This record gives sequence, C-alpha cells and structure tokens, in this order.
Amino acid sequence: QAVVHANEVQGSSEGALTLLIDAETGVRGYQATGEVSFLEPYDLALAELPSSLSALSVLVVGEPAQVTRVHQVENLTASELATLASLREQEAIGAGRNDRSLGLDATGKSTMNIVRGKVTAIEDGETQVQQARQAQYHELENLALIIIVIGGLGGLGGLVFALVLTASEEGRRRAEADLTSQALRASEEDGSHNALLLASSAEGIATVGADGVCTSMNPTGAKMLGYQPNEVIGHEMHQLVHHHHGDGSPYPAASCKITFAAVSAQECRVDYEVF
Repeated sequence: QAVVHANEVQGSSEGALTLLIDAETGVRGYQATGEVSFLEPYDLALAELPSSLSALSVLVVGEPAQVTRVHQVENLTASELATLASLREQEAIGAGRNDRSLGLDATGKSTMNIVRGKVTAIEDGETQVQQARQAQYHELENLALIIIVIGGLGGLGGLVFALVLTASEEGRRRAEADLTSQALRASEEDGSHNALLLASSAEGIATVGADGVCTSMNPTGAKMLGYQPNEVIGHEMHQLVHHHHGDGSPYPAASCKITFAAVSAQECRVDYEVF
C-alpha cells in the first residue's frame, strides 16, 4: 500500500506539472505565431489543473511537510496561470505582435523553474515517507503477539486481544522464544518486577504467538482455565481451552475470533467468549 500510495502521489504531481508545462508551451506557441490552435493545451490545463491539484492535496493529507509543498505548488501554479493569461490577452489585442520573439518573460520562466523544484521535492518527500513506512513495517514484522485478557467468573467474560502479524518466521520464533523465556523467568524469580505484576494481577493474562501457541500465562489466568501455567505454555490455545462454545457445540478454529485476528492482522475485541 505504501508503494501504491507513493506512486499515486508522484504520478499526480507529475501530471499537474505536465499540464502547466503544456499551458506554457501553448501560450508560447500562440505568442510566436498568433495561431489560436496553439492555445488548446493551455485551455485543457485551465480545465484540468484545479482537479489535479485537489487530488494531490487529498493524497498528502496527514503528511505536514508534503501538505506545505503542495500548497506552495498551488500558489505558484496560480501565479503562473495569471502570467499566461496576461500574455494571452496581450497577444489577443495585438499588444505583443510587435515582437513575438520575446516569448515568456524572465519572471514566468523563473516561476516554472521553482514549480519544477517543488514537484521534485514532493516526489523526494514521498519517497522518504514510503521508506519510513516500510521501516515501521519491517520493525513490526519481528513482533507476533496476541495478548489475551480473560476476566469474569468461570472463564466467561471479557476477552480482549490484538495482533501484529509477522511475515518473518525467524523473527516470530525469536519473539516467541524470548517471551516464553521472560515469562518463565518472571514466574520463577521471586521478587522480580514482572513476576510481581503478573502474579498480583486480578486479570488472567496470556500471550499467544501467531501460530496459536501460548507463550506465557500468569497464575490468575491459568487458575481460571483450570491449569497450572506450565501446563498451558507451549500448547495450542484454541485446541486446549477454546474448542467449544458455551452451549457445548464445537467451536472450529476457522470461526475463532483469535484466529481471525491472526489471519487478517486486524485488532479484534469481543466480550462474549467462553473458555
């Protein structure tokens, strides 16, 4: 999606620049020859530039630096179009016919150079945004964790889980191994901060990897489910404690909300599950 968005921004900015260049070329041709047919690109640019720049503005919403650059391009475009309109009018009334070789003045050429620079800055800025998004994605690839909080009596009640799905099996295994090791250390080391937090929590807390295997569970959660923590850790949670609905009917993993989160990589919150 980041690549597609970057391509859209770059394509939109290039499209707007092309329209403005065509408008300049059309007026230049009209000035040089007096032929009205040369104004067709100019007229087309007048019709399409507003929507083109508007679409570009929408694409960069949420990126302050890009919004500023697009706003600058809009102002410069308006200034250049005003210059072109003035030159066209001069030619139409015959004021420019004494010296058609002059073409666009230095101010107009300078404005166009600035516009080109701003469009290049937008494209470079979008490349930087894309790289930042990809870096965030790769950072998240090393996390594969479902956090489950179980509350209520008899295992019936609150369930909250969220998933960041990894595309890196190696990263997932490292993350799960680290979490398991940390959880076991926390439960074994008397006085450790993490162990105290987990042991004193009134909520059942478990961590589950993207493959559905439990990597840690605090004593409260294990007690709610009728197990000791070491009897749950390393086992597939759905098959162990989530395989049936409250009415006793089978609960296929394909219908499980936790499985849905793992497959879709979307956060999911429910409060009616039974364990």
